[in-house]
Formats: sequence, C-alpha cells, structure tokens
Amino acid sequence: MKRLLLTLAAFLAMVCAVWFFPRSKPSALGIGFAGFTNGVVGPIALTFGALTTNNAAAVRAWLAAGTNGTVFMVTNQHSYAMDIFPVARIYATNAGSMETPLLNAPTWSGIPLLPGQTTTVQVAELPHSKPWRLAIIYHRRQSSGWARSMAESLSGALTATHSVQSDWIDK
Repeated sequence: MKRLLLTLAAFLAMVCAVWFFPRSKPSALGIGFAGFTNGVVGPIALTFGALTTNNAAAVRAWLAAGTNGTVFMVTNQHSYAMDIFPVARIYATNAGSMETPLLNAPTWSGIPLLPGQTTTVQVAELPHSKPWRLAIIYHRRQSSGWARSMAESLSGALTATHSVQSDWIDK
C-alpha cells in the first residue's frame, strides 16, 4: 500500500511539473521579406531618434539617405491576438545588432494582429552590413472574457515576449 501511494505521489508530481513548467513552442508567427520602399517618417521614427544618441545618429543618417524602408509580411498563426513591439532588431553577419523602428506602427503599443491576420511591417533601413536579418518581438494581447483573462494572468502568458527572425537577406 505504501509503495502504491509513493508511486501515485511521484506520478502526480510529474504531471504537475509538466503542467506548470513553461513548454518551448515553435514560433507561430511567420515573417518574410517583401521588398523595399520609401519609408514613412511617422511618430515612432521621430521618437525613436530622440531616445539615445546612438539612435539619433542612426535616424539622422537614415533621413539624409532618403528614408529608405524595408517591408516584411507578418502572419499571426497563433489562435490569439498579439501586438508587435514597435522596435525591431537588425542582425548582420559580420557586425553587432542594432535597433530599428517599425515605421508603420501607429503608437508605442505596436502593431495589433488578430489570429490568422497578415500585415505588413515596415522598418527603417538604417546603415548596416549585409547579409542581414530582422528580428521582431511580440506578445500576446489579453483576452476579453474574464475567465480567460484570469487564466492568462495567472499563467504568465501575457508577460512573456517572443521573438521571430526573418531569413538572411543579401540585398
């Protein structure tokens, strides 16, 4: 009887561990390079340039170079709504990373994206070496129902941020 109770306790402990520990999931956000465009100088770009001296220098160089932008298509393959953070990161193979603003983000809350929705994300093409890739950060938007909202709050799903990177771009 004692062995049965110990076995049951061990089984319940494993179930609890699997249930409560975060599980690694593949990103369900698709991102793909769509092309180049003339960038839009919106409120995010101007505010981004005022945050630090490094950002100010990069934005001044971007404005002087003609406000070139790069467009990416982003698809939300999750079953929940999300917000894309209004600052992305450019990674180059032979240099460090740098931040770049999302030019079409309407506010500092980012770009909202419903489940199954596809949108364009336009980033400032700041001076960087090639090849390069873009990493965007997103987080889950709170649900509208009280029970689901409570479960999301308790599980920490709303505070977790996720990142997804594009393929390498040689252009």
